[in-house]
Amino acid sequence: MVDKLIVRAIYEDGVFKPLNPLDLPDKKVVEFELEIEAGTHEPADFEGALAPYWQKLSYEEMEQVLLSEKQAAQKKLLSEIEGHFNSDDNRAD
Repeated sequence: MVDKLIVRAIYEDGVFKPLNPLDLPDKKVVEFELEIEAGTHEPADFEGALAPYWQKLSYEEMEQVLLSEKQAAQKKLLSEIEGHFNSDDNRAD
């Protein structure tokens, strides 16, 4: 029997590090398939002074931070797009 588990991890220093603890014995051999999320910020982006705090967050807290950042980026992009169209509307022909 094969148990399947979805695990979110960060790739850092040549090693995949799960974002949450796993109930697996040390040195357990596993096989996995990678799915890389395009356009999202991963914990590696939070280097330096923020890294210890980021690593202490729960999965749900990490997701909330990432969602907030994504929403802020979308809002900024929408504002830039609206500004572009508004400047086009004000141009004299």
